[in-house]
Amino acid sequence: MSRDSLLDRLLPIVYAVVLHVAIASVLVFRLGDAPTDVAAGPRVEPVEAVVVDEAQLAEELERLRERDEQQRKKERDRVDELEREADSARQRRTEEERRLQELERMQRERQREYVAAERERERTEAERLAELKRKREAEAKRVETLEKEKEVLAARRAEEQERLAMIERQRRDETEQKRRAEEEALAAQAAKKRAEKDARTAQAARKRAEEGAQAAQAAKKRAEEDRRRAETERKRIEVERKRAETERERIEVAKKKAEAERERIEAAKKKAEAERERIEVAKKKAEAERERIEVAKKKAEAEHERIEAAKKKAEAERERIEAAKKKAEAERKRIEAAKKQAEAERKRIEAAKKQAEAERKRIEAARRREAERALQEAIALDAKQLDKERRALLDAGRIEYIAQIKARIERNWLRPPGTAVGLKCVVRVSQIPGGEVVQAEIQTSSGSVAFDRSVEDAVLRSSPLPVPKDPSLFDRNIVITFEPEA
Repeated sequence: MSRDSLLDRLLPIVYAVVLHVAIASVLVFRLGDAPTDVAAGPRVEPVEAVVVDEAQLAEELERLRERDEQQRKKERDRVDELEREADSARQRRTEEERRLQELERMQRERQREYVAAERERERTEAERLAELKRKREAEAKRVETLEKEKEVLAARRAEEQERLAMIERQRRDETEQKRRAEEEALAAQAAKKRAEKDARTAQAARKRAEEGAQAAQAAKKRAEEDRRRAETERKRIEVERKRAETERERIEVAKKKAEAERERIEAAKKKAEAERERIEVAKKKAEAERERIEVAKKKAEAEHERIEAAKKKAEAERERIEAAKKKAEAERKRIEAAKKQAEAERKRIEAAKKQAEAERKRIEAARRREAERALQEAIALDAKQLDKERRALLDAGRIEYIAQIKARIERNWLRPPGTAVGLKCVVRVSQIPGGEVVQAEIQTSSGSVAFDRSVEDAVLRSSPLPVPKDPSLFDRNIVITFEPEA
């Protein structure tokens, strides 16, 4: 710009010098031509020299004007080039700002999704742990109840053993009394024989012997009745012993069931621990993702700083261009016609630029709205698809759950004798968490009381019912259409 500015300052001086030289030449030639006679023909040559000099002067002026015009054209081209570069820099800055805003929006969305997923996982984990805690407490109460029942049964068994010992003592006493009665009967028979041999001589002794025989007979009857009572008591004690044995076996089965439930709870606890470890791994992965986003954010900030530096540089260039424009404007003021034409052209170009900028903004806004609408539609479609898949999975899980319950009931069902083929009924099953059946009630009868009762018994025998894989599918009240195969 210093060389061009120097040239711009020298051009008026050159014009002035050339103009003064031309004027001086004309004056010199005219002054030299004044003493001569005007009518003389040979003195026309100086006029021709003046004409030649004016033509050269005009040519030189035209050449200088062309050079000035070329110089101004170059300046205008350079100004236009700088304007294009400034526009390109503004577009790049706008693009970078938009990309940075998009990165920040994506980061916020990922952060919100991560926070929502973390909250959902924490809530699910808390509910699962609470459910495990409730099951564990229920199991502890159940084990405690079984222990109490076991203690009661042990006390009852001790009482029964004591009762059996007392009955055994009574039986021994009765046996001893019977033996004594038999001995007395034998003695009475011997006395009777002796009395018969000496009947004639011992009438009084015979009467005493008959009375003793009668007493022995009565004692024998009493002993027989005591024996029958002892036998009845022994049978009752045997029944009580078998009942106690059955109760003991039931307690053992309940204890085994409680042990299996405890093992299941331990397995669930291990599963929960594995789930907790998986959540920790997911947290670490999310933390790595957050660090990656931070690095990207820092990179974007560095890019933003670079854009700001480029912006400042473009601003300095713009100021320099503005100075050049002012200088060019001062130069254009010297030629008013060219200035008006250039100004009109500039205004037209400026209006076209503004119109193009407005059109670009309108197209950009339309594209952005279209992209946002397409994104919203895609998100809504994905949400609908996910909801549909979730409902399909829940329906499939519920169908499988009901099928498992039906299969369990059919395995435990015993067809009543004489029942017709093709009967079916609708039964309502009430259960508690864990699958324990509380109640089985026929809602729609098959028309056969025996068939309906057999279905209720099969439901009760199937307790505990299978539990669903998804705890949300569990239902306390389930309505099942029971229709066994032929």
